[in-house]
This record gives sequence, structure tokens and C-alpha cells, in this order.
Amino acid sequence: MLAAAALRKVGAAGKNTTLQLFRQKTSPISLHWRNSPTNADAINLIAVTTSGLEVLQDWLQPTLPPNAVAASEKLLECIPFREVEAPAETDCCFKSRPPENGLKCPLMQNYESRSNMNRPTQLLATSIIFSLGIATAIYGQDSVLPLRQAHAHNDYQHERPLLNALSYGFCSVEADVFLVDGDLLVGHDIWSLKKGRNLRKLYLDPLLALVKKHNGKVYEDGPLFTLLIDFKADGEKIYPVLKRQLEDYKEMLCGIHDGSHQMRAIQIVISGACPRKLIENDSQRLVSIDGRLSDLESKASAELMPLISDRWGSHFKWRGKSKMKNATKEKLQMIVTKAHAAGRRVRFWATPESPEVWNALLAAGVDHINTDKLQMLQQHLKQAVPKPRTQAEQHPDDT
Repeated sequence: MLAAAALRKVGAAGKNTTLQLFRQKTSPISLHWRNSPTNADAINLIAVTTSGLEVLQDWLQPTLPPNAVAASEKLLECIPFREVEAPAETDCCFKSRPPENGLKCPLMQNYESRSNMNRPTQLLATSIIFSLGIATAIYGQDSVLPLRQAHAHNDYQHERPLLNALSYGFCSVEADVFLVDGDLLVGHDIWSLKKGRNLRKLYLDPLLALVKKHNGKVYEDGPLFTLLIDFKADGEKIYPVLKRQLEDYKEMLCGIHDGSHQMRAIQIVISGACPRKLIENDSQRLVSIDGRLSDLESKASAELMPLISDRWGSHFKWRGKSKMKNATKEKLQMIVTKAHAAGRRVRFWATPESPEVWNALLAAGVDHINTDKLQMLQQHLKQAVPKPRTQAEQHPDDT
């Protein structure tokens, strides 16, 4: 039975029941707000009663964005669940609150003072409000223009990892990972890591929900989505752990399926301390390799190495403060042309964050524009006209 149908069934019956939501069969669903004190689950343990459902219908309707209720139901319909008897005293496992710019629902504003609401009803109210907030962020993307060139550098450092980038139409995001106690934690260095902020919860689970909602795409009728995972250390130890985790998401991932490489909704590219030989020799790999400019002449297939990335300042001195010299322009164009001829995309990191540089990259046909300024790049790309690719420069995700 699906969670949305279960909520309706239990509400109608008036039975006090606990619905524990699961991603697949074992792992609890985890949806995060960045400023949560514990980064706890937005939905984990829900107790429902008839009165709770009735109250929510009256209170939430005037305060929600258009289509938020339908979006929340679609979110729940993507999540299998199991039903268990509620304990005598149901303790709330979610003790956080929405972000400052979240939904200002009267129910939350008066959460502690509602004397007519028993504890199970309060739990349901809190859970549905948070699911609506997540659903609005994730499922409210239908009107967003997907921007193929937009790449969110160090995406996890934004207020809402992944969700902020999606709200601006980004089609590529970057997450740095460390292996800690058998889990893949997301962060820029070991000092920034927090238990619970892991790859599954911040990226894989929300992306899976989107792909299910959009019939095999991250954006409805959108292009290939790139998840760039930077191994910060110990790549040969990280890869086996990542490989096991990705088995739960393989239906949405580009990789080797049934003995041949197949394109799917999301392409995972491994960067940083990438164990190249380990990935190359994996006959069931669901990831690919991030190359460098030194790999422009590589004989590796585009399926294995779909991306060429490098530091801008290691190859170019131009910072956008003056007119680009012809020699610089020709060098940049040569790099892009060679990469495209081999079916690879191009990305530079640490590029100056300016319209002048972005225009030069777009004019040369650079595929991923690296940025920390999501809204600024979105506005620029919506006004810019990227250089069209020739037939020889087409990529697998263009078809």
C-alpha cells in the first residue's frame, strides 16, 4: 500500500496508527532542512487521527502555494510504507522547525497552544507541513526552465542542498563526500561533516522521487542531469561503498545495464580522488569518470569519461577585466572542439563569477558553467543564447 492512500484510509477510519515511511523496504525516508538543529528527518514517524486530517484541511488551504497539496500527495505516492501499531505514548522524533522563509502556516504558529489537538494529531500536522514544504520545493519545478549549462559548485553549501539548485533550473550539481563509519557524508572538509548529512538523504532520495514523478526525468521533458561526486580522500575505499548504495537507485542512473551501457535520467561522474582503474574495470558500473585537460587525447569511451574538467587559472590568465586575446580565444575553442569531437562535455572550475567570463565560455561552447551564485547565473543564462553545436559535437544526452 502507498503512503498517500494509507493516510486517507487511516484518517477515514479514525484509528490511531503509526505509519513509518520507508525508502524501498528498509531505509527510512529522510528529507532535510539545512538549518535544522539535528538535520533530522522531515518525515519519519507519523501518527494520524480523523480530527487531525479534518483540521489540516481547513487550516492549510488558505496558506499553501498553488498545487502544493497535490504535489505533497505525489511525493507520498512515491514512498512505500509499512503499518504498525502505535505505542501508548507517541514521542515526536522530529523536533525541528521550518526555515525562516518556509510556510507560515497558522497551525505551526500556534503549534504548542492548540489544546484541542492530541499528540498524534500534532505529529501528523507537523509531518504534513514539512512534506508540503519539501513537495513545494521539489515538485514545484514544472514551471522552472531547465538550464543545461548551469552547474552548482559545492552545492551542499547552499541553504537547501540540491533543492536550491533545482528551483533555479540547474541541471548539474556537485557534492563532496567523505567515508565516515561506513557512510558517505557530504561536506567540504572533515570539520564540516555532520552525522545524517549524507549522500542518500541530500541527493539520491530526492532525485529518485523527482525521476519517479516525471516519468524518468529530473525535470519534466528535461535534459540529462549530472551529479558530480568529488571523492575528497580514499577513493578506493569510498567507491565500493558508493557502488552498494547506488544499487538502490540503478533504474535512474546511466551505466551498464544488462551488459551494455544505457543512458538514463542521471549521470553520476566521479571526480577528485577518483579510482580510475577500479571504475574502468567494473563491468556493472553505474558511474563515470571526470577527466582533465590531459585526457583530451584519451582513448577512453565517452560513456566511461563523459566530462573533461579543469581549473581555469591553471590554463588561462584572462579574468574578464579586458577583451579576451585571440590566442586565448583560440586555445579555449580548441579545447572544446576536441572534447566535443570525442563526445565529451567541458567544465572549468574556479572561473571568475562575471557575465563577461560566462559569455566567453558560452560562445566557445563550454557545456557546464561553474558557479556559487545560483540566481545570478540563472538570470544570465535565461537571457544568453548559447552557441549551437554542430552535428559532430552532439552528445549522447542530446538525443
